[in-house]
Amino acid sequence: MHTSAFKQATGEAIYCDDMPKFAKELYLALVLSTRAHAKILKIDPSKALSMEGVISFFSSKDIAEDKRWIGPVFHDEEIFVSEKVSS
Repeated sequence: MHTSAFKQATGEAIYCDDMPKFAKELYLALVLSTRAHAKILKIDPSKALSMEGVISFFSSKDIAEDKRWIGPVFHDEEIFVSEKVSS
């Protein structure tokens, strides 16, 4: 049995949406590709950065190479894709 299964099944688990909000709290939104199996030619964050309330933009270029890779057993997936969208 998964260690969090009991709390999830009984409703005791606390999720992000269950926590109180803080003043000036920031939120994260992911920008997804509009194409599958496509090579990334460029990323232009200017439209997003011009929107009211947008504080910053992060891409794979903002993460150190040794911190960019994740995975449950093998760290073989990028947090933010840098070259090619797989799906």
